[in-house]
Amino acid sequence: MGLRFFLLSFLCINILTSVQAAEQKPSVSVEAFGQLPSFGQVELSPDGKRVASLQNFKGTIFLVTQ
Repeated sequence: MGLRFFLLSFLCINILTSVQAAEQKPSVSVEAFGQLPSFGQVELSPDGKRVASLQNFKGTIFLVTQ
């Protein structure tokens, strides 16, 4: 009886928490998915000393090297 009660309780709690998780609103807005990424096409130089990437800043794309 003890094991059956434990398993039934576990099953009920699991079902209740999964229903609550399904009802939560997404934490990221739709607009965030539509924005262009801040950085893109990151490349490492052959000797490994320099990094180049494209950076989006207010709609203008810049080539950034470091």
